[in-house]
Amino acid sequence: MIRSTFLLSACILLLAACEQKSPTEKATEDFKAVNFQKDLENIKKKGKLRALTTYSSTSYFLYKGEPMGYEYELLQRFADHLDVDLEIIVADDINTMIDQLNSGKADIIAHGLTVTSERKEKVLFTDYLYLVKQVLVQKKPDNWRRMQK
Repeated sequence: MIRSTFLLSACILLLAACEQKSPTEKATEDFKAVNFQKDLENIKKKGKLRALTTYSSTSYFLYKGEPMGYEYELLQRFADHLDVDLEIIVADDINTMIDQLNSGKADIIAHGLTVTSERKEKVLFTDYLYLVKQVLVQKKPDNWRRMQK
């Protein structure tokens, strides 16, 4: 069960950069950006999966010289399944990741990006692997008890 869940998650990650039909064909039809075209066969032929991620405590990091992280582990298992090498490319800024992907610098983005209208015009998103709800946390004003609702 864990292996099939992993393979499904890894395949979903790969679809973000590949020119394959997504689970929702309508999203593919609505996709308007001009992209550097790749597909799974080209990645296998090249023998290398180039993944773009950030250096963080969850995505990818080095601990005692060993690479670790949630996205890294998914990518490594997926690369092993495809029988290709994994090349990690660390992005300096998450705001440039999509442009780097579309320019051909990487085959896939492995990072939890917020889905926005602007980003949806540039890339196809997959189903999420984890869901985070955004909240605003702030200090109450000194006069909060007297404030009207």
